[in-house]
Amino acid sequence: MGFDFSVIFNTLTQSPGDLISFLVVSLFLILILVIAISRLRKTENRSVVHHVMTGCGILLFLQSIIYISSFFSPNDLTKTTMIFTIIECLAGTLMIAWLTWTFLVERDQFLFNGLIIFLSSTLILVGVGSVLWIIFLPDVNLINSIGLIIIWQYGSLILILAGLIVILTIRPKQWIVAAAILVVLAAGFSLQLFFQNPNSFQMGAVRLSQLLSLPWMLFLIHRFRNDFRKPSTKKEAVKRLENEKRVDTKPTLVDQLLKISLQETPESKYKAAVRAISFSVAADMCYLAKITDKTESVQLLAGYDLIRERFLPIRTLEKDELQHIMDAWQENRSLVLSRDDSDIIDASTLTSLLRQPSLGNLLAYPLSYADEQLAGGVILLSPYTFKHWGKDTVNLFDEIKGTLSEVVFYQRSSERLNAELDQSTIDRNRLLDEKKTLTQVLIEKQLEINNKESSIKQLKARLQIEKIATVKKIEQLQKEISALINQAAKFERNASKCQDLHMEIDHLTKEKDQLQKELMLANTRIKELETKSERIGPIKLAMETKIISLDAIAANIKLQTAPQVQQKHLNLEIVNPDGRQMIKTDPEILHTALIRLMENAIQASEEGGKIQLSLKLSFETGMLILDVTDFGEGLSQTEQRVLFNTDRDALPGIGSIKSIRDAVSANRLLNGKIWLKSKKKVFTTFRIQVPVRIID
Repeated sequence: MGFDFSVIFNTLTQSPGDLISFLVVSLFLILILVIAISRLRKTENRSVVHHVMTGCGILLFLQSIIYISSFFSPNDLTKTTMIFTIIECLAGTLMIAWLTWTFLVERDQFLFNGLIIFLSSTLILVGVGSVLWIIFLPDVNLINSIGLIIIWQYGSLILILAGLIVILTIRPKQWIVAAAILVVLAAGFSLQLFFQNPNSFQMGAVRLSQLLSLPWMLFLIHRFRNDFRKPSTKKEAVKRLENEKRVDTKPTLVDQLLKISLQETPESKYKAAVRAISFSVAADMCYLAKITDKTESVQLLAGYDLIRERFLPIRTLEKDELQHIMDAWQENRSLVLSRDDSDIIDASTLTSLLRQPSLGNLLAYPLSYADEQLAGGVILLSPYTFKHWGKDTVNLFDEIKGTLSEVVFYQRSSERLNAELDQSTIDRNRLLDEKKTLTQVLIEKQLEINNKESSIKQLKARLQIEKIATVKKIEQLQKEISALINQAAKFERNASKCQDLHMEIDHLTKEKDQLQKELMLANTRIKELETKSERIGPIKLAMETKIISLDAIAANIKLQTAPQVQQKHLNLEIVNPDGRQMIKTDPEILHTALIRLMENAIQASEEGGKIQLSLKLSFETGMLILDVTDFGEGLSQTEQRVLFNTDRDALPGIGSIKSIRDAVSANRLLNGKIWLKSKKKVFTTFRIQVPVRIID
């Protein structure tokens, strides 16, 4: 005997459980909003506070919608209950999306704002479509309704999974809390699917998961502190620096400076230079950039991460992607950006390249060389220590920019010679490859010429042979022409004989046409005689009558049609209220009429269909009424009018026209009448009314 967990879950969907659930979650969200309003003017992280206020406000609004929908969603299976359940599913799905957005405060706001607005609009449109489908679709049954709810729940689970992937990939601050909340919500939706009550649309397990998870959003108030993402006090910063491993950078710096002159390739030289600069100014990250005038782009030659001691990814960027840096360098001035300027395009480009949540503070210093006013520059970043770049760093670059530019952008004679040598080697190898290719092509062409010359010699020999054969053939043809001229005279003598034969053929053709006309008249006469014989026939054939019961007639029909009925898996239904009544008629002719109508019904019925045979007596008129009904293709009014007057062998909706004609002929022998009633795609009924003698 199982236990219905949905009874426990649904306590939160009924009074007073729904009110308690709403008040607990709402009070925590209101508390976050109150603290955010109180700290709005006191904190430096106003953008963070505004972000959290927006997210919590929307979540509070969605919680209100879920609570209000419970008043209009009684615990029964009605269309109104279904509509408000869809509204609750929509609010729950939107809550998952905005919950994820609230925790992504440190990321690119433009991207995630656009994404959340697009996703919310799509979900609202789908929700409106679901409500309209329920309102306008007639005969909404329980299976379709529960199926639509389950689809919404699966969509919520997919959205939770997507949010978890984003949270675990980006890992913003307090990402563990966000992931835990999403996991609890996923458990609630999964339990709701597992313990779905087929007699109720209530979302008890989902509300329980919201009650257990959403209050943990209170951890968001930690983001309102001014020291969020940085040491709280100067003492703590000093303490953190004291705990770090102290390294004397002077020997390392000297070693890096000496290695610059030992590098053989430009790439190695760039890496040694950028590493030396990182040690010189103690920069978390450092990039060397070169400006290419021809392509209007900025080439990052090398980059170094001093903290992780690894080289950074390099790429060629468009000048528009570093708009503010390029503007400053064009004016021959350095650019300093603080971490509060994370929303400008330069910071977004470098953040995307480095995959860092923040770049810290940035210093972009321009470098020029010789006649070039702007050759490139140095970009310093502090995403780990948030180091500020002051005048000391700028003055240092002012002193070394000439030497640094010469080291980075000037090619020494040896380097130029090495580059030219490399290029010469490449050209030599390319020419050798072309020589080999041309030699191979030349050999192939010579072989092809030899083959062509051999073919030409063979064709010339064949031409001589054919020429001799043609001369002999011409001589033979001239002899044949002379013989044909002699035969032409003989053909002229036979021409007169041919003319006489044509006249004789024309005479025989006329006699043939006359005989065909006489044959057609004879056939017409034969048909008239056959028609007269059919009219006379019923009087003679219907004289042999016998006494038989209606049950016997039905049994004979059922026995004879049993193989055909079983072959098509048909259901034969016999209606015979007067089965024991004895009548006097011609049983063989009556059997023929019935069996032909049954054959037509069997052929017209689809496999697995039904056929109905009805036998009843009219004691007032002394008539036997027989109905044979099939539920096959059926006939339209036009096809019914054509049936008895057509010469065709087949008609849609009729199993066998020949069987119907035989049944009509047999019915005529019994002096009976026949009617047809049919409806296209529904049924076809043939009724026979035969005069019989009812035996008392």
